[in-house]
Amino acid sequence: MTITRADTPLSTEQVMALLAELGVTASAGQGSGDGSTALGLAYALVGAAERNAIDTERAALRAGTSPAEFGATARSRTLAAGVRSETEEFALVEWQATRLAQAIGSLAHNRDSAGPAPAGGDRLLRAVELVAAALSALLCAAGAARDPQRDEDGARTAIDGLRQAVRALDRARASVHEAVLVDEPAVHTL
Repeated sequence: MTITRADTPLSTEQVMALLAELGVTASAGQGSGDGSTALGLAYALVGAAERNAIDTERAALRAGTSPAEFGATARSRTLAAGVRSETEEFALVEWQATRLAQAIGSLAHNRDSAGPAPAGGDRLLRAVELVAAALSALLCAAGAARDPQRDEDGARTAIDGLRQAVRALDRARASVHEAVLVDEPAVHTL
């Protein structure tokens, strides 16, 4: 795989053409020159590519490929993202973890509008969101700590990331504890 890295985002037209190739019809609508529209289309492209990867994995499984073989081929994701160093790889994985936390937050928001979840489900979903946020913060800290060109700002970033992760994990623990004790009084510990 040869990657030509572009440091500028694709145009709206290019992203819409790629979406169409992946079976998604998108419309930029009014204000297509603004950043939020371009970002929305870029996220749609990521989603369409992920859906294609999921479908391809399922087809590979049906064809007899072992899930253990996915690890070696998954490296192509990092290569295609233009990752050239461990620091960039940490940044990419942190970005993915942050988007995961946002997606889980969106699930929680959608759940809120659907009414209360049974047996502490809302609190558990909140705990999952906080754990994902902690993962993102830990990855930020680990990336900053392992950066060979880290300066004082990088060291502060690592420390701040660790603090954010610990706070998020504490809140997740409290959310799970609350779900267990409030919604399942017979269960006192996890």
